[in-house]
Amino acid sequence: MVKLALDYKAHSINFVLIDAIGRAMEAHDYLFSSTEKKLITSTIKGISYKYEKQINIAYLDPSIPNYSDLYLSDSKDKIYCTAGTTRIYIRSDGCVFPCAYALGSNDFCGGNIRNENIEDIWLNNIWGTFRGLISLDDLPHCRLCKYSRVCTLKICRLRSYVINEDLYGVPPNCYKYA
Repeated sequence: MVKLALDYKAHSINFVLIDAIGRAMEAHDYLFSSTEKKLITSTIKGISYKYEKQINIAYLDPSIPNYSDLYLSDSKDKIYCTAGTTRIYIRSDGCVFPCAYALGSNDFCGGNIRNENIEDIWLNNIWGTFRGLISLDDLPHCRLCKYSRVCTLKICRLRSYVINEDLYGVPPNCYKYA
């Protein structure tokens, strides 16, 4: 995958572990054990080091929020997600989504690479929700939480949408509402 990304002159490539949501909740064979996650993490670190001068390689385990690749605005009240901000996902039919969590909902399809330029899709404002159009005040559970300024769980609105069917709902894995 890294060599393919290099061939297409990509600036970065991201590896995201499958998360136990949606259909994956019933596909336990596809979920990784903690030992396998450690091996994957180590392998990707090695690949990242090997190709560090050629391409940025990122890795995300969705169950452990890490938004180091996300540019955050000076406004702490705006919610920015990596979805459609620093990454996109392309479904096999060519439909482009802001995040893998959105693949099951055509509401979040920004366009189709089979008949649109990827730059035009990227610049489309359909993903404004993830690019700061949601504010902390829009999140009823988060805005009242004493941890809201330091918690990164509030950032991933699509995980909340997929798991809770509520874009503005309680973030999955929230310790306060667990």
